[in-house]
Amino acid sequence: MINFSAFSIQPLISFFHAYPYSSGIIVFFVMFLETTPAGAILPGAIILPTIGFLIGSNVVPPGSTFLYAIIGAICGDYVGYFMGIYFQERIHKMWPFTRWPKLLEQGEKYFRAHGGKSVFIGRFVMLVRVVIPMIAGMLKMPFVRFSFAAIPSATIWAVCYIMPGVLLGALSLELPPKVAAKFTLCAFLTIVVLWLTVWLMQHFFKQVWKMIDYYVTQIWKYCQKRKATMWFTEILSDPKQPNNHQQLLLFIAAIFTFVLFFFALSQVLTHGFLTKLDRPIYYLLSSLRTQDLDYLAVIITLMGDSTMLAIASGLFLLWLLWKRYWYIAAHWFGVMVLGVVTVGGAKFLLYLPRPGEVLYEKYASSFPSAHTALSLAFYGFLAVIIARESKKQDRRIPYIISGILVALIALSRLYLGVHWLTDVIGSFLLGLVIVLLATISYRRRHNLHFPAQQITLTALGIFISVWFACSAIRFHKQIEEYSLIWPKTTVTLNQIATTAPLYRLNRLGDAIEALNVEWVGDIETIKQSLLKQGWKMQPAKINSINIVKGLFDSSAIYHLPIFPQLYHNKPVVLLLTKETGQDNTILMLQLWESDISLSDVNSPLWVGSVEYYHPDSHLLSFNNFKHKPEFIGATEILTTYLKDFNVGHKVYLQKQQPLKMVELHWNGKLLVIRPKTKAIFHKEKHKI
Repeated sequence: MINFSAFSIQPLISFFHAYPYSSGIIVFFVMFLETTPAGAILPGAIILPTIGFLIGSNVVPPGSTFLYAIIGAICGDYVGYFMGIYFQERIHKMWPFTRWPKLLEQGEKYFRAHGGKSVFIGRFVMLVRVVIPMIAGMLKMPFVRFSFAAIPSATIWAVCYIMPGVLLGALSLELPPKVAAKFTLCAFLTIVVLWLTVWLMQHFFKQVWKMIDYYVTQIWKYCQKRKATMWFTEILSDPKQPNNHQQLLLFIAAIFTFVLFFFALSQVLTHGFLTKLDRPIYYLLSSLRTQDLDYLAVIITLMGDSTMLAIASGLFLLWLLWKRYWYIAAHWFGVMVLGVVTVGGAKFLLYLPRPGEVLYEKYASSFPSAHTALSLAFYGFLAVIIARESKKQDRRIPYIISGILVALIALSRLYLGVHWLTDVIGSFLLGLVIVLLATISYRRRHNLHFPAQQITLTALGIFISVWFACSAIRFHKQIEEYSLIWPKTTVTLNQIATTAPLYRLNRLGDAIEALNVEWVGDIETIKQSLLKQGWKMQPAKINSINIVKGLFDSSAIYHLPIFPQLYHNKPVVLLLTKETGQDNTILMLQLWESDISLSDVNSPLWVGSVEYYHPDSHLLSFNNFKHKPEFIGATEILTTYLKDFNVGHKVYLQKQQPLKMVELHWNGKLLVIRPKTKAIFHKEKHKI
């Protein structure tokens, strides 16, 4: 384990105090180099956030350091710009472009595609930013126009690059000195690890894709040369580019996706390992639900509604026929038929229950998700149609937009709790198969030319209009159907010990805590009674300072639940702690609304837990993030503070406890607490 106790940033503080201008000089040259070709190999993503951390920690001055950073970025741009003007085409023969020629090629393509605005937006594109100023000079972009784009972008980029480190540094000031030193080193190591991880992943996937592309090209050439397989290439070939192997790549992708779909289906039917994530994801997203997010999710999910898609697709088909785009209309109709047959057939042949806490189509099969599969089929193929006739530099835009839209629809289905994760995965694969098959067919004999802007605007107008209409008609009904439903019961005062829940679930659907307290009474009265006896009120919300302190400090108070603890998706109503006099041990009491009404008492019933906490003292141990309650003796200690209340006891033997509670090691002791007899108002008497 790293010896964090020996780490100190005092040498850095002493250095910068002795040489106050050194930070500005360092950040100037780092920023300057980051905007030149040297930035392709310079680990600026490590150095600059580290400097930001020193700014936030008050080690280096913020104003002058930011100013030097901005000036360095601007100077680097101007040097690159004038180098492009002076050297022109000779730049291709200079280092590092002799070593990495594609770097300059990518920059030229980007500049020619986006024109003058590439100087501004190219700043935020990795690698491209280091060559854009040179290319602007090579292509003789006017100096004033270059400056108007370069100066604002350099300023924004410099600030954004350093600011994350500043925030971390400012956070460290709120921590005790020892904790701050440990946090500083961990923050630096995290930046290094993230930078290396991103770099390795980019390099790895680039090499894998090159390998796949190479072998597919060889297979395509082999099939074209042999008579036995020539017919296959003739069927698949693109008339525009008969020697292009992309059709074969799409065909292989369709087969691979089809196999993956059946694998996902088998996992669902056999409850395989892939389904192990279903319930945790469902419970996690359910725990995040709020009214505002529900509204947003319903609006998004209506974009993939079957009725909405059917109407919009039908209208779009009629428009295509009216404009006599027969070839496009035939494929669009094919996508409609294939989508209805595959998705409808799967729902007809299979029945898999939905998660269950909502009213939406409760008895319809959960697999597959029609919203996900059909939205991918329609929006995905629409992107293919538009991209086919768009300019080369704009072809990614339809795919990106449709991909984001489908991802949001799929996420909305998971958030609203009407599908399991495996439903969405299987449906995504099914929709992708439809798009790939339609794309292969569409590219085979496609020699039609039409204005991409016309079909884009028409499609957008039709789909958005139908979506607005469906939203206006069905929004409120869908809000009701997607609302979470928790069972509510009515019992008598004497029945609560045998009918109230004995445990609660965490955000992943696992039993996390025994509910060993059932308390009848006014919550304010309960709180004031315990506060007078030395209990402390704790906030039941996220506290960033306590998160960091909890990582490095083993004091029990920093290991209280950071995120709101939920019961039936509702946060804690009352969270109180009591010091026990023992190191790193506190007694904690939590109370929640119970969803149980009492038929013979006017007071509400609260369910909760009282338990000890013993946090792990090891630095950065994963056990620190685990909820580790200890129940033995906790109810007895709480009883000593309940002189103002009547206390009843019930014991559940281990064989009487639900199976989910086995790992909680609950001693079975339950407290039933209520006010003194005179404080209880029976409903019958109250009516009189």
